[in-house]
Parts: sequence; C-alpha cells; structure tokens
Amino acid sequence: MLEMKQTTKFKKDLKRLKKRNANLEKLKTVMQMIVEEVPLPEEEYRAHILEPTKDYLDCWECHISGRNSDWLLIYKFYPSQNLVSFIRTGSHSDVF
Repeated sequence: MLEMKQTTKFKKDLKRLKKRNANLEKLKTVMQMIVEEVPLPEEEYRAHILEPTKDYLDCWECHISGRNSDWLLIYKFYPSQNLVSFIRTGSHSDVF
C-alpha cells in the first residue's frame, strides 16, 4: 500500500467539485484503488501517462466517471518514497 499526499491545488479542486455536487465517492474509490496498487480497469478508467509538460512531468491521468467522461484525476508515483501524490482533479478545462 502506498502513502498518499494531496497537493494544495488538488484540495482546491475538491472544494470546487463539492460546490458542483459531484459524486465524490467515485473519486474516493479510484483513489483507494491507486493507493492499494490495484490496477485500474482500462475499459473504464483509461489510465495513462501524460505527455510530459512543465506542470505534469511523469504524471498519470484517469477518467473518474467512465471512459468518455470529462472528470479527470491527475496523479504521480514516487516509488522510492512509496508515495502517490494526487495533483489535480476536475474537467479538462479545470486542470489544463
């Protein structure tokens, strides 16, 4: 099991999602799977590594509400620290 960290931006994203009445249980389920190192089913979450950018170097992205949803979770693994950092969550326009 990995340790978990949430960035300040991620915490702000959560507040925004609460205001939008998003189903945060879906997000919690996916986060728990990642922390427990359970592979995310490709057909449902489309987890993939992001193209390297200044903000998202070595980061992963998955779709929270299904394959075609616009709700994303961006996260990064730090294997040497046994850690996963949740970086951003929200729509494409929120996080990019």
